[in-house]
Amino acid sequence: MSKAPSLIPLCPFQPALSPPPDGRHGSPWRLASSVSSLPACRLIEGPCLLELQSEATFMWSTELDSVVTLCFKSFEGSNYDVRIAVSKLLGNVLVSAVTSKQGTALAKQNIRKISSEEALDLLGTGFLRGSSGFLRASGDILKGTSSVSRDVRVGVTQAYVVFISTLGGPWLERNFSALLSHLLELVSQSHPKAIQSQMDVICSRRCISFILRATVGGLLGEKAQIATAKEICQIIWKLKKVVDAAMSDSNVETRVGTTDVIGSQHMLICALEELGNLMHGLGTTAAPVLQDSSTDRCIERLTALKSSPEAVTGYSFAIAALLGAIRQCPLGIPHCKGKVIMIVAEDLLRSASQNSRISVQRMQSGWLLIAALMTLGKIID
Repeated sequence: MSKAPSLIPLCPFQPALSPPPDGRHGSPWRLASSVSSLPACRLIEGPCLLELQSEATFMWSTELDSVVTLCFKSFEGSNYDVRIAVSKLLGNVLVSAVTSKQGTALAKQNIRKISSEEALDLLGTGFLRGSSGFLRASGDILKGTSSVSRDVRVGVTQAYVVFISTLGGPWLERNFSALLSHLLELVSQSHPKAIQSQMDVICSRRCISFILRATVGGLLGEKAQIATAKEICQIIWKLKKVVDAAMSDSNVETRVGTTDVIGSQHMLICALEELGNLMHGLGTTAAPVLQDSSTDRCIERLTALKSSPEAVTGYSFAIAALLGAIRQCPLGIPHCKGKVIMIVAEDLLRSASQNSRISVQRMQSGWLLIAALMTLGKIID
């Protein structure tokens, strides 16, 4: 705690410094870059280094890896204020590394410049491995003791938002496809560390959803959001084909527990969540994205796959969710659509006793559809 009073006076003076050789910043850098165990010290170190990085080019060039590792370590055991301060530092340092212009003066210093993909990979490393080095993390994986603090994951999540928000909406619009693939990959089967326990799964999915909502929902205009929704639909369609292939009739015995399905379900959840948020925000302007009726499609798939317990449960929940959202549509749905859903629900209940393997799912789904129809108001004749 003794170095905190020394750091406080440095912060206001950093913006006033002319750009001197990097050596003149060595003392403030060494003073502020040692991670303290006290949150109060880390809360002061973040803003000080943030001001310093605008003049000290070595922080986002030759010492970039050290600064990134320092930020990851600062997230461990941190509170909200510390995470906000350190994520601002990490996000802005990466932005400086990506957007630095190779002028004559900088070229003489062999300034390192990275691409936006490399910056995202650095953040992804922190999300998956935490503050551990590559060799140490690999050893922990072999021993089965590897784990990443949720404080680190949440801090890196906030750094993602700072990085993307600072680059701005035009950058996000141009690079959304690569960004979406990168974020969904973090919760795929390729990176089991992020989904090795139920708590890890919940934390990782919420982090990815937060990044998408904070950036797509806050930086893009209506036209760009429609294009983004179409991009997410393409990703969902690719993931859906993997699930459909695993659940086909020729694969009945092996579809449960298929690795591809397990690996893609978390990616699907994050993508569907953001697509739902976009649809809700766009309202009637989302019509170009909806090529056909979602309710009709779900009814069709439920009827075709009624021998699959996963399909019966999934599509029934989808229909119930669509019925629950009708209150947001002033015109509602056609009268005949409710009758069709009632017929499907009755068929599920009648056929529940015919197959003991899926009797529970059919019974639950049938009553779920009837309960969803009751939320529409008047009884359907």
